[in-house]
Order: sequence, then structure tokens, then C-alpha cells
Amino acid sequence: DYSPTEMSYLSRAKIYRERKMYAEAVADLNKALEINKQPEQIMFLIERGDVYYLMQKYAEAIADYEQIVKLDEKQFKELMQKRIVLATEKMRENGSQPK
Repeated sequence: DYSPTEMSYLSRAKIYRERKMYAEAVADLNKALEINKQPEQIMFLIERGDVYYLMQKYAEAIADYEQIVKLDEKQFKELMQKRIVLATEKMRENGSQPK
């Protein structure tokens, strides 16, 4: 934490993700989002949503994907809708219901 910037947290989160250290990745992405309140936070939300998906926390992934659509519907709507559908299907397969 010697350089607590949103980009250093993002970089470390990606390393954690590659090592399947998902809880640590989410923690760093949460810190990055606390620092960065600007529109660029979309990339942090995408990363965190993907990590939640890998953790099989589909409701959290869907929430992040939906927030991305609200922030920038034009650019990300189609991509996020696909991810929402995938996460919703996984929830149903696991016996959970989407919120």
C-alpha cells in the first residue's frame, strides 16, 4: 500500500485474479472505487463484476454490470446485458433466484 492509487489497486487486483485470489482482488477493487468517483470507475466495476462472477457471486456481478449500464448505457449496454444473462443463468443452475 505504499502507492495507494486507483491504478495500483487495479494492477494488484488483476494479479490477484490471475492467482485465483478473488477475495483479495475484490478488496483492492473496492479500494480503487472508493478513490475514483469519476466515470473511469467503469473499468473497475467491470473488473470487480468479472471477479464476482468467477467467485460464483452472481448477484453481486449482476449488480456491478447493471451499474455500468446506468453509468454509460451507449457504450456498454450490449456487452453488460450479455454478462447479466450469463450470470442469471448460472444463478438458476445453482438454484438461486436473481434479485
